[in-house]
Formats: sequence, structure tokens, C-alpha cells
Amino acid sequence: MKKLLAVLVIVFAATAAWAQPTFTFSSGTPCAGDTFCVDVTVKDFTDISKVKFPVYWDTAVLRFVGTRNYGLEKLDTSSFNRSRAAEGLLFLDWVFAPDCKGNVDKPDNFRVFSICFVSKGTYGSTTSVGIVEDPAILKNNDPEPLEVTRPTPNPI
Repeated sequence: MKKLLAVLVIVFAATAAWAQPTFTFSSGTPCAGDTFCVDVTVKDFTDISKVKFPVYWDTAVLRFVGTRNYGLEKLDTSSFNRSRAAEGLLFLDWVFAPDCKGNVDKPDNFRVFSICFVSKGTYGSTTSVGIVEDPAILKNNDPEPLEVTRPTPNPI
């Protein structure tokens, strides 16, 4: 059967004084019609209380099926806005501590979730799956499409 390739490694960082978390999207080579998942893993995921970002893919190549393998506390299907999945956009908005009085630490290469697709492209079709900041794609006028929040340190 012919192979389809979907590959992307994404680096995502916010401003702060210590190492920033990096989100990596796994690659795959599914055949047309195969269902497969892209694992999202982290590096430097320390003292995090909130993460927000949009994920983009080419809908001519992949059809979104769902999310699974939730590895973060309080991360579940309700943490994802699927309203624009038909356009190739999925919005993650995970909050562990809305008041920033709690945080989560995860080891490097820890899988935080998986995004599953059916490959529908023809032979040689490729697409990236990853974080997007392009306002032409997002079209939502969100001034902060990417956020990583850490708890505010207590004053001495």
C-alpha cells in the first residue's frame, strides 16, 4: 500500500526566567485510510499551571478523529475546542490551577496527549501537524494564541 507522511517537530516557548517548555509532535507514515495518532510530548515542563495553543494540519491530507492518552492532571476532552476541526484547527486550553496557586511538573519526553487522524491524502501527500501562530490561519483575533503560565512567586 502507498505511504503517507506526516511529520513535524515544534518548539513552543513563552517568556520567563527559566527553561521554557518544548512541545514535540511525533511523526508517522500511515497508508491511505489508516487511523493513527500523533503523540505530543514535552521537555522542560516545570511549574506549569496553564497551557494554551492552536494545532494545525492540512485537511486535504488528514481527517481529525479525536484526542486521547491524556497525561496531565485535569486534561481531558473538554480541554480541547474542536469547533474548527473541519478547517484543520484544534485549540488546546488546559488549566491546572486557574488561580495560579498550583503547578504541574513532568519529566522530559513525557506524553501529554495524542491527536488521532485518518490519512486521506493520495500517494506522496504530506502535512505538518503542530502549533500555529499565523493570523491568516487562526482568523480569531486572539492577541494571545500561545500561552504558558506559571504560578506567581510568593513575595518574601
